[in-house]
Amino acid sequence: MTTFTNNSQDPRSAKASAERQADDVPTRVEEFLEQWHGTISRRNFIKGSGLLVVGFSAAAAAGPLATDASAQTAGPYPDPNFRQLDSWIVIHENNTATFYVGKTDCGQGTGTAFRQMMSDELDIAYDKTTCIMGSTDITVDQGGSGASDAIQTDGWPMRRVAAEARRVLLEMASARFAVPVDQLAVSEGVITVKADPSRSVTYGQLIGGKRFNIALTGNNIDATTGQAKVKPVQDLKIVGRSPQRYDIPAKVDGSLKWAVDVKLPGMVHARNVKPPVAGAKVISIDESSVRGIPGFIRVVSKGNYVAVVCEREEQAIKASRQLKVEWQKPSTPSFPASEDLFTYVRGATPTSSQRPNVVGNPDAALAGAAKIIEVEYDVPFQGHTAFGPAHATADPSNGQMTIYSNDMKSYGMRAGVAAFLGMPREQVRVVWMEGPQGYGRTAADDAGFEAAFLAK
Repeated sequence: MTTFTNNSQDPRSAKASAERQADDVPTRVEEFLEQWHGTISRRNFIKGSGLLVVGFSAAAAAGPLATDASAQTAGPYPDPNFRQLDSWIVIHENNTATFYVGKTDCGQGTGTAFRQMMSDELDIAYDKTTCIMGSTDITVDQGGSGASDAIQTDGWPMRRVAAEARRVLLEMASARFAVPVDQLAVSEGVITVKADPSRSVTYGQLIGGKRFNIALTGNNIDATTGQAKVKPVQDLKIVGRSPQRYDIPAKVDGSLKWAVDVKLPGMVHARNVKPPVAGAKVISIDESSVRGIPGFIRVVSKGNYVAVVCEREEQAIKASRQLKVEWQKPSTPSFPASEDLFTYVRGATPTSSQRPNVVGNPDAALAGAAKIIEVEYDVPFQGHTAFGPAHATADPSNGQMTIYSNDMKSYGMRAGVAAFLGMPREQVRVVWMEGPQGYGRTAADDAGFEAAFLAK
């Protein structure tokens, strides 16, 4: 399912956008804009951008220092440097912190877990932190989500960079008070001289609104580290507890703005038209079958891909169902019928006969058994599929391509769309937002590619 947008008053000049209209910009973007109040007002930021929904360049994300709103929105969007502490953590003047995480939260609460881990290492209260996840221009490429490895794998670099930020802040306080670091105490973002508790300073007072400018080391993102060591388990105060997940209240009361809630000026909508069977080819398209639908704009086709474009979502839905397309079915089915699935699996050639992690000799053990029982079980197909329809928003303003999506692997989508459209990676960004999550299907989402193709 795909939709378009365009910034002009004429909706027939298509640019791809969101699946349905909403009354305001996504909450995540609103909250992010609030963090920039010290350098430019949110009102002027939005006015300068020409869009209701905006994103931010990697340079701007490294620290809230930029004063030119147009520079923050126009691109290009180079990869944030994972060897710079500013790419991971920003401390604000009000003594809060924003963590930039290159993962996505598919409903399991990983964003909450990352906030716990990083808050612990940074020594700041959990409720004084926020977490920005998965947007390619402001977070390092940690690969998105998959294989349930976010905490066990990606938690380590997140802990190490937070520990490094704490180390740097203690060094800054040491210089400020002219006392050694070991004579300082830190708790919930406040550093105090042990011998004189009246002498204290907050993280925000030390570096709020400024950059760390601290280089990190590591051959890859997972190995990213600084000079500091992470805390031993017994010193952790937030990890191991169960704070309220920050994403749940808005999901329960309906205030969360999902990826489908993006609204851009001049938005138009599209739906693809699928063939009756996989591998079918387009013979002919009768566009006259949908020209009478109010709001109809055009039919887009290339090869065997077909989509309809309309001014409103319900019009696109109707047009996709009403469009007459003649298809030629393949002579040989691409996939077995459902009733033949198990027969097909039993007869298929294995892709690999290698047995991983074999201990001992199973064949010899079975051969020496007193009795062998052989049983075959057929279980229903477990779909690696999403819980809701695929959707995406694409906006090609200023020669760039911005995609709003709930894809689990936004960095892979960015690379794929850039290659698909023949655009430099620096001209493509994916803004990750919440969406109806699934058991993996959103890690291979076609909607972002379709939206970008139709917008281009």
